[in-house]
Amino acid sequence: MTGKLASGLAAAIAKLQETALDALNEATETIVKPDAVAKAPLLLPNEMERAGRVGGKEGGLPDELRRSCEVVEDRGAKEVEISFNTPYSERQHERLDWKHEVGQSKFLESAVNSTRDDVLEFMADKCREVLR
Repeated sequence: MTGKLASGLAAAIAKLQETALDALNEATETIVKPDAVAKAPLLLPNEMERAGRVGGKEGGLPDELRRSCEVVEDRGAKEVEISFNTPYSERQHERLDWKHEVGQSKFLESAVNSTRDDVLEFMADKCREVLR
């Protein structure tokens, strides 16, 4: 392989990797995040108390968990992370014995699983555009 061909191939691979990461970030923001937020519990008064978020400076709002959702891209690690950032996010996600009037346990895991095919198709479409 000539040097020019090899450097052209390396540039094409780098562009494809960059496109895939951009597509993953966009898909996480537009496909996974809305689904995860919709599935996250909306904490009604009794659930707020159980979460330890009632009254004083430790109080919170019913949609506090949903509003805490964020997507962070780490270009160096070539990954995108979605998280919910409240003191009780993990408990709300993991406790299968907690029943919610609005929302569910495993809200993030469920969203990732239910949107996987759409995310992969979105990413593939973006990568195909680069390869044309």
